[in-house]
Amino acid sequence: MAKVRAYIGLGANLGDAQATLTAAVGALAALPGATLAGVSRLYVTTPVEVADQPDFHNAVAAVDVPAGSGVGGPIALLLALKSIER
Repeated sequence: MAKVRAYIGLGANLGDAQATLTAAVGALAALPGATLAGVSRLYVTTPVEVADQPDFHNAVAAVDVPAGSGVGGPIALLLALKSIER
């Protein structure tokens, strides 16, 4: 089956943000038919505009997922990402 690479931005600033991102990367690696191709280093940035909140922890993950249109392709990835986010 053909695959396509998706780059997924990750971010958290509540609770244990680093643990949240570690769990998110694990969930991405466990997606059916997906292969985790890489993860950037962790970037910590200060909030902009609304400054009275914790720093943001950010990273990007590269995931190879099944190519295709409709339910089996990008829609399935979007639904999986929404589930991980919740």
